[in-house]
Amino acid sequence: MVLLPQRFISHCFNFSIVCPHSVDIVFALDSSSDVPDKDWDQQKTFAESVLKSFQVSPSGTHAGLVAYSTIPSIEMKLDEKHSQNDVLSSLRKLPRDAGNRNLVILLEMAKFEVFTASGGTRTHTPKVVRFFCLHINDLLFYRCIE
Repeated sequence: MVLLPQRFISHCFNFSIVCPHSVDIVFALDSSSDVPDKDWDQQKTFAESVLKSFQVSPSGTHAGLVAYSTIPSIEMKLDEKHSQNDVLSSLRKLPRDAGNRNLVILLEMAKFEVFTASGGTRTHTPKVVRFFCLHINDLLFYRCIE
């Protein structure tokens, strides 16, 4: 994993503009029983605001959704939806599986199932993961997965 350049992060995560870069971005939301309902809704609201900063399209940004608890589930692969409205609709309907938080399995899934050709990732496109986790929600982990 390689840290994305700061100029890319500050340019593409300024919510008042739309990022001109194409990325494969995955939102991994903590659906564990440790997260109160209010915080589950806040995760989805924040993910929605980040998503609106990108141009989702077949040749632009692709988005994926993972809800994680005891066993994470890929709710939307990177190549599954190619319009911002479709991705936002899937995000709003994201089901909750209130088990135990398991970040180890989530990270393995991201590497071996999400950021793969079968998961819809593209070869020469930056890969971005936004993890949500109780009590460290302000820590953003933007990483390229090679």
